[in-house]
Amino acid sequence: MKLFGIRVEDPAVKTVIVRSKGSSGDRLVIGPGGIRLAEGKNLQLRTNVQLAGRQSWNIPGGSAVEIKPSPVQEKAMPVRLSGQAEVHVTQAEGGGETAEAARVVLEQVLPSALKCSWTLSGKVEMTLKGMEGKAVNLGKVFVKQGAVLNLNGSRPVAGSVVNQGGMVNP
Repeated sequence: MKLFGIRVEDPAVKTVIVRSKGSSGDRLVIGPGGIRLAEGKNLQLRTNVQLAGRQSWNIPGGSAVEIKPSPVQEKAMPVRLSGQAEVHVTQAEGGGETAEAARVVLEQVLPSALKCSWTLSGKVEMTLKGMEGKAVNLGKVFVKQGAVLNLNGSRPVAGSVVNQGGMVNP
């Protein structure tokens, strides 16, 4: 499936889950429209994801975009993340003075042919899960003032994380 942006706004739904049926060829292509969540909404992408173009991910404080495995026959196979994109992740305005960060979680992700740059701004927290001890190449990750990158024991490629006043937790 190819989308030029995802918006999660429906007041009746708290979390939207996009899940594949488990075929290794399944993938969701997110184009230049990026991702925009309304306050209190979450998005889980439980499929292989391909990123394309220049994207803005606007996430309210306390909300999250998660890319994680979809259980197939009671096994959680890693998710492939591919593509070429420039992704800017910011905390969406209008969320009030919440103390919570906007979150991006990459869980058991295998970056494959990924040529991205990520810019984490303001009160944004990106967390890598399930990749402890593994070398990962997510592209260039810029951690601006107020943003947090939690590596949780994963090993990014040398020089790929550029701390520009934020916090990088090993």
